Amino acid sequence: MNETLDTRETRYGASLHELRDDRNLTQEEASREIGISRKTLQLVEAGSVWPRPSTRRKIEAWKERA
Repeated sequence: MNETLDTRETRYGASLHELRDDRNLTQEEASREIGISRKTLQLVEAGSVWPRPSTRRKIEAWKERA
């Protein structure tokens, strides 16, 4: 089954938003920890963009940290 980019973006963004909320962080705080701009985080969480590979690596590394 081939999911659409929009669905993939939406799911990824929602999971990122949920994790940020679980850690009680604002977008500003989380973006600083991740090493990306707040605007980029906002767009990814909204499902508006699919992150570049370098950005995705930063996000995934952040997700793995406790």
